[in-house]
Amino acid sequence: MTPNAKHKYIFFSTNLLPLFLFVSYISKINAQVYSQSFSGTIAASGWTVTNLAAPWGNGSFFGISNVWQVSDSESGRPANTCGAGGMGNQSLYMGATALASGAAYISNANTNRRIASPNINTSGLNTLVLSFNFIGNGYLTTDKAYLQYSTDGGTTWNSPSGAPTSSNPALPVGSNLNNLKSTLCAPQGRWTNVTWNLPLACENIPNLRIAFVWQNNSATGGLAQDPSFAVDDVTITSGSLPIELLSFTGKNNGNETILKWETASETNNNFFTIERSVDGIYFNEIGKINGAGNSTSVLNYSLVDNNPTNGINYYRLKQTDFDGKYKYSSPISVSAENDNTLELIYFYNNHETELLSLTFNCTDDCYLTIELYDLLGKKIFFNSSEMLNNSSVFKIPTSNLSQSVYILKAYNKKQSISKKIIL
Repeated sequence: MTPNAKHKYIFFSTNLLPLFLFVSYISKINAQVYSQSFSGTIAASGWTVTNLAAPWGNGSFFGISNVWQVSDSESGRPANTCGAGGMGNQSLYMGATALASGAAYISNANTNRRIASPNINTSGLNTLVLSFNFIGNGYLTTDKAYLQYSTDGGTTWNSPSGAPTSSNPALPVGSNLNNLKSTLCAPQGRWTNVTWNLPLACENIPNLRIAFVWQNNSATGGLAQDPSFAVDDVTITSGSLPIELLSFTGKNNGNETILKWETASETNNNFFTIERSVDGIYFNEIGKINGAGNSTSVLNYSLVDNNPTNGINYYRLKQTDFDGKYKYSSPISVSAENDNTLELIYFYNNHETELLSLTFNCTDDCYLTIELYDLLGKKIFFNSSEMLNNSSVFKIPTSNLSQSVYILKAYNKKQSISKKIIL
């Protein structure tokens, strides 16, 4: 964080929301078929590398070559944020050996390497959507990354052409699935989320594979080029409906919240897990209800949350099949009206001292836990302590934090506060 930067922050309060019930009618629950965030090694992810001969093979320049790597040297980041390293979230990237510079390549070293997922079973599934976050660049159309898929376990590979189904932010002119380039926020790339509706041939098969190929040609000249290509949060979802959910509602009656949902049909439905969150991002299980297995009749379910937190509570359903596959509903939010015993009354981000000061007022049960998360869900600060009086100040170091949106959580045994803060 730049010490002399202007004081720039925004405060969002969930307590300002009106006290009424939000109701969500859902026509579709997307099944998560596959997910990979590259939190471990390449081997642990199950992805494998193949050195390709065409169009020009692989080489080195003074002993340095370009290889697929996984580390936090190139951090996976949310869409529409600039590339950076050391942010606490690994990504998969093409990088030059011995440089430890993240997604940067040596253009003088010929490279043509594929990295591919393990087999993905889509049996019984349809309407498949691939999603991933990436940054990418490279010289013209010669040096680039591109997407491939295989419907026979990797024996043959197909390279899609044209634009993805969606992208956030928009791709630059000339970028597509066969030339994955993102916009730049000098000198790094801007993380971009793309989705692509997979072809029908990818549906209902036991051995779908997804791959990325990086190629560069030393004939382009130059030395280090930054960025090359990095990818994170690769997911495949399916529009197949193991249940048809007609409604999901919640109503608070003071000390408890009654949750109700209704299904029109169920297929292979083992059970529902009900999850609650205080910020709509981080959910915890609060109960389970057995499903009907298979049904074509309208069925009604309910669960009582006996300990809702003060303020807005978010709820979602996790539906699990007998084979262990699961899907999430869209969340609903319900306001619980309890007496406020904990309140964040003031905060100030001092760029000179690089400290975020938080002033809390507490009237009951003042042993307080404070947590700070980035938008990827990584916990970057934790502290628990007893407040010495009704109003106490806590300080969070910000010297290693970039200017971004963060989630602040503070709670005791009776109440929880969640705020979004932009530093």
